[in-house]
Amino acid sequence: MSIHETAITRRGALAVGAGAVIGGLGLSRTAQASPESKPVKLTPAQLAGQRVIFSYPGLTPPASLLAQISAGEAGGVIFFGENITSLSQIAGVVAQLNEAHAASPVSSPLLLMTDQEGGIVRRLPGEPVLSEKQIGESADPAAAAADAGTGAGENLAGVGMNLNLAPVLDVFRQAGNFDDEFGRSYS
Repeated sequence: MSIHETAITRRGALAVGAGAVIGGLGLSRTAQASPESKPVKLTPAQLAGQRVIFSYPGLTPPASLLAQISAGEAGGVIFFGENITSLSQIAGVVAQLNEAHAASPVSSPLLLMTDQEGGIVRRLPGEPVLSEKQIGESADPAAAAADAGTGAGENLAGVGMNLNLAPVLDVFRQAGNFDDEFGRSYS
């Protein structure tokens, strides 16, 4: 499998996994437009869209994605490295997506997510810096893991994201395999 095919497969797996999370949120056939208003009945397109996580190429979300979000036909957006150049840039994008979501009949939050696992798997600069492997090898793994989680949460919240697709709890099986090579296992 080529690197390009692996990236597409990973992207598809993340979108499906995030969709499963959204499906598990129990989105019903009605949604609150605002705390003071009456429930709004969602259309089939909105119900389906609330279970889909979108991605886009480049630094700017396309108008079609903003329209889907405004129409209540998107559950969230996943950000990859190609979407982020700086904290201020992605914070601006997140604000734009939230503005589109404010026009939506859906009150459930728009899920805004990325991989901020630590080590080399970080889409945003900053915490967590240590990989899972480095955390597991530290003198106090529980404290290091707590610090990494706190740092990741603060980092994502600082740009307006509300979902971290981490930590990955892969199991070490063989020296030199994918998990070992990229430090994605705590053991």
